[in-house]
Amino acid sequence: MALLRKGLIEAAAVHEKAVQDNMALRVETTVRLSRPVYNEQRDRVEDLTGTTAVTGEINARKIFKQDKP
Repeated sequence: MALLRKGLIEAAAVHEKAVQDNMALRVETTVRLSRPVYNEQRDRVEDLTGTTAVTGEINARKIFKQDKP
């Protein structure tokens, strides 16, 4: 999950220069989990894999720095 969060933050960095204050970013990602499992019928180790697509929306608000007098 930390890597997913890091990827989302890096992808959102492109939108930093956007003029609007509230950035409603949409997320589309694929999650794939796998592990090796022994298949007795084929007498070999195969990957047992599960994949799902995840979509959602991230609401982020810019924090503007105030200039010092």
